[in-house]
Amino acid sequence: MFRKEGPARGDILAEAVNLHNQGIDGDQEAVKKAHEMFKKICADNPADHLAVAYLGSATTLLGRDETDLDKRFKLAMEGLKLLDHAVSQESENTEIRILRGMVCYNLPDMYFHRLTTAVEDFCFLVSRYKKRKKIFSRELYWKILFNLGSAYKSLGRKEESEATWRKLLSATTDPEYKELLRQEGFNVPYSYFSYKEKTETRSSVDKPLEEAREMHRRASTGDKDAAQQAMAYFEKAHKQNPRNHLTLAYYADCLSIVGRESADHALLFGNAIRAMIDLDKAANSSPENVDIRLLRANHSYRLPEAFFRRSATAMGDYEYLIQRYEQDDSIFSKETCLRIMENLGEVYQRLEMEEEAKDIWNKLLSMTDDPKYRDLLQKTNEETGFDPVKARSMTWKQALQEGIRLHDLGVAGNKKAARIALQLLRGVYKAHPRNPVVEGYYGSSLALAGRDSRDPSVMFANGIKGLKLVKTAVARDPNNPYLRILRGYLAYSLPENFFHLSQTAIEDFRFLLKSYESNQGIFSKELYWQIHYDLGAAYRRIGDNTKARKVWAILLKESPDPKYRNLVESMGG
Repeated sequence: MFRKEGPARGDILAEAVNLHNQGIDGDQEAVKKAHEMFKKICADNPADHLAVAYLGSATTLLGRDETDLDKRFKLAMEGLKLLDHAVSQESENTEIRILRGMVCYNLPDMYFHRLTTAVEDFCFLVSRYKKRKKIFSRELYWKILFNLGSAYKSLGRKEESEATWRKLLSATTDPEYKELLRQEGFNVPYSYFSYKEKTETRSSVDKPLEEAREMHRRASTGDKDAAQQAMAYFEKAHKQNPRNHLTLAYYADCLSIVGRESADHALLFGNAIRAMIDLDKAANSSPENVDIRLLRANHSYRLPEAFFRRSATAMGDYEYLIQRYEQDDSIFSKETCLRIMENLGEVYQRLEMEEEAKDIWNKLLSMTDDPKYRDLLQKTNEETGFDPVKARSMTWKQALQEGIRLHDLGVAGNKKAARIALQLLRGVYKAHPRNPVVEGYYGSSLALAGRDSRDPSVMFANGIKGLKLVKTAVARDPNNPYLRILRGYLAYSLPENFFHLSQTAIEDFRFLLKSYESNQGIFSKELYWQIHYDLGAAYRRIGDNTKARKVWAILLKESPDPKYRNLVESMGG
């Protein structure tokens, strides 16, 4: 990637530089080897400031690949300190300024605030290239101009950004930069395109990307094969053109999706964290790109808040996208806008911003007559109906029934009802610990409290304890459909990567469908259809797509509700 100045370096330095450049392209083992080699070179010769700069760059690359956030931050700071020292000692060294400029440009500015340093280094390099064209390659010059324009844009220096990019368009012969600038929202004049580019149809250019986007869409619905295919495509596209922020965003999201399906917890968390960082990088570099902002928003929305604290990020991106749609409703479909607004409403509720959630549900009702938005608004306004005075005189059976009523409100999203249900059912359970219905509902209420907690330890502890109680209750009364509903949906809602309970959910859902077919009075037809859909989704989760399609085919034949056809189609069923 970099051209070395001066006399030829020794074999060790040349090998270390080569490994460092492989590391930039994503080879983590090469990064580790390069880091060790530069450490030795610097120990032998502390005055070799170029080696010190390479050590700094290699140290930040170690941080890039680190899954522990504290270690990642520490390594990045150590690398920056080494790079700053090298520049202070040899400020006119082009290669050192290239190293520092690229590192500062690629670090998330919201944490490190080094874009101004990147601008300083890139301006120095542009000035040097003007004086002596052979100081580094023209391809590197183009890259520096593009990055300099992006840095200016991220810093809000619009005029300087546009002037830099106009300079790039005048200098480059690489058509990829024209496409990149269009993705950045920069208006590339028609005159800058070659005859071939002007006459080439857009569909022929975009077809492979559109196919990859479709694979990504299927991957997001749980198609594991599509996830692997999409990740392979975007990984290759990103390596071929690391300047393309959209392919970086897609690649990052694919990484997270593949990690989500992994039984390896280190991979699950590591991929999610790496995706967060890369999506932030893409969004910070192209803050007006609606595709990137939507990818980051949906990724942040999917992540468990207790672990990743990304609801605020999702909220900011969704609010921005809605604002853009209100200014120009051609940027995406109305269906996409409705989905964004619905997700934003759920994020507001997750953050306990009830008034904002009510505003969203009311806005959705004004845009569509879909009754589900009226239901969501009703749930937001719903009180618990709990009378603490009456509760003092309740028999244990009355307390159980009230606890079950409040539990069901909690399942529907009423957090206050869920908290009261847990208190009531805990008291009933202490008095009647061997009653399977009491035990089952108390266990489910514990799990609900875990679901609503923002503390990961509480979430897991309550989930595990609640699940154990529900399982014991089912063992005491295996033919009780209400207990099987509790266990089935608890197993279905817990992360498969940690709990591996999809088979349990499948067992309970199949039992419930068979029970309903024998006695249609045990629960509503709407729940029967919902169980059908969720059974298919559980099969899909464990990779049995054939059974999922069979179950969904029965559902679509029996249910007139169009929402299930839409759901099944969105899952690729």
